[in-house]
Amino acid sequence: MPILRPTRSPCRGFSLLELLLVASLCAIVFTSAALAFRAVGQNQRRSTTFQEVALTSNVATNFFPGTTDTTIDSYTAPSYGRSALANQMRNLFYEDVESGSAVFALPRTGNINEIREGILTLPSDTTHPIGYWQPASYDTPAKFLDLLKDPSMTSTKTRANVFLSYRGAPADRVTSGSVTSHVTNGSIFILRPSNSPTEIWVRTVYEIDYIGFKDLKDTSRYSAGMPCVHASVRRYAWDNSNSTINLTHFYDVVFRDSLLADVGVPFVHYERAVRTNVVETGVTKWKAAGNQSFYLMWWPDPGVSRLKGSALGSYTGLPQADYAKHEGQTSFCFVVPQFPCY
Repeated sequence: MPILRPTRSPCRGFSLLELLLVASLCAIVFTSAALAFRAVGQNQRRSTTFQEVALTSNVATNFFPGTTDTTIDSYTAPSYGRSALANQMRNLFYEDVESGSAVFALPRTGNINEIREGILTLPSDTTHPIGYWQPASYDTPAKFLDLLKDPSMTSTKTRANVFLSYRGAPADRVTSGSVTSHVTNGSIFILRPSNSPTEIWVRTVYEIDYIGFKDLKDTSRYSAGMPCVHASVRRYAWDNSNSTINLTHFYDVVFRDSLLADVGVPFVHYERAVRTNVVETGVTKWKAAGNQSFYLMWWPDPGVSRLKGSALGSYTGLPQADYAKHEGQTSFCFVVPQFPCY
């Protein structure tokens, strides 16, 4: 009986037409990839330009404790690397708030705040009514500032003079003598539960600062130099082991062709709606919080190219009128409860 063997088709190679077709497709793919890489590379170089920023010695030391250098290199906006850092800090900020017992945001015109210690010692005096020093008494940022400035608070009363008192929204700008300054900076104190009746425990302090300057090397549009704004957000924590203030996280960015007048106030504060029982001119519109008081806060956004917002309306008579500059300006807008553990 014959043995049946499987039949196999003869081996065939590629035809010339097939080789030409594959080669053409490869050329198209690699050419497209090269063009895309070139476009990405060009845009990336535009978005990672360095800008030299000169700080005063006092500001440099306050921003970066222990430094002796007064010149820093910062990225210009838009910077997607700085956006990644800003997102990390936003997550950390939420973690700090969730673990805190109270949040107090105080505005500044200057760029220096020296109150960053982890424990604020309350005075043991009898000149104040019972309950004056209890945390429940600090139901607004203004009340917390009154505490820091109280004559009995010898450790903070002088240093607290850098802050401005406010209800609702800080003034957009203030005039002292012949100098008018925009209120763009602020400090955010996140307190933590305290086991001591004579101490206030501070978890972290966040600083928001804007510094205006001119790039004297660039006179392409302005004969006096290109106006720029250096913006930064920094997180400080107190190290009890060696009694030092540590800068744990920060991000910064430079907005070119920008002015401090474009920034707007760093935050606003909404009080509980039940307080409308007491009519207060200029403050009643801010008494709109349903259950507990809260803040709206804005951080600089490294991912946008312009600092100036895009507000179209005036919002006359509404709270939005006081922070309209932030419309279309930044994606880093937070709603923060004043008492997270309430």
